[in-house]
This record gives sequence, C-alpha cells and structure tokens, in this order.
Amino acid sequence: FGELRIKGSQVTASSDPTFRAQRESQVGQVEKALLRRYLEETNGNVSAAARQANIPRRTFYRLLDRYGIKGTDFQQKHAP
Repeated sequence: FGELRIKGSQVTASSDPTFRAQRESQVGQVEKALLRRYLEETNGNVSAAARQANIPRRTFYRLLDRYGIKGTDFQQKHAP
C-alpha cells in the first residue's frame, strides 16, 4: 500500500509505503493547514494565533519554522 494523499477530492499514492512516513505526511498536512487557519483568523498575529491554538507561543514558532510559514505573510496590508 502506498501513502494516500488527499487533494481536494483526489486521492493519490506515494512511493514510501511505511506507516511512519504516511502518518508524518498526514500530520504535517494537518498541522500546516491549522497554522495557516489560525494565522488567517488573527491577521498574522502569532501570539494571538498561539493562544487560539492553545499551545505555547514558542511551540507555535517552532511549527512555523518547521513548515517555512511566516506570520507576516498573513498580515493584511493597509493602504497609506
């Protein structure tokens, strides 16, 4: 069995069949989606996003770093 990746309504198989690889991939996808959602809801305010996620701010920053996500990418630009 290959890893199943869900994209929209499509399911595709990956070449790494191990349970651990499949689990890590799925957890990573969910973590990234959650980080983005919290940042969108707080307009890129990492402290507020961490509070909303109910995890320490330092942990939230570590997850952002792990996935290459920046809180500033979610801040709304204000016209001068």
